[in-house]
Amino acid sequence: MSKSSAATNATDQELQLRTSFVDDVKGIIYTARENAVRSVDFERVQMYWRLGERIFVEEQGGQERAEYGSYLPKFPSRLNTYKTLL
Repeated sequence: MSKSSAATNATDQELQLRTSFVDDVKGIIYTARENAVRSVDFERVQMYWRLGERIFVEEQGGQERAEYGSYLPKFPSRLNTYKTLL
């Protein structure tokens, strides 16, 4: 094996190692992004579920069945109060 052939092989191996390293880093970043998106989506679903549940409980007012429509006119005026809490 000549010196130039050995140097070429060493350079090829270094390039493969660097490519492997870069691919690993890309994979780690991609996986983290995907996990973050799933976590945010899960938290958003939980938030909407809890909001819906809370509105449902408020609407029922301790009764077995709510009187639908009686609660809705009051609700928008309360939203302004809740917005100040955020």
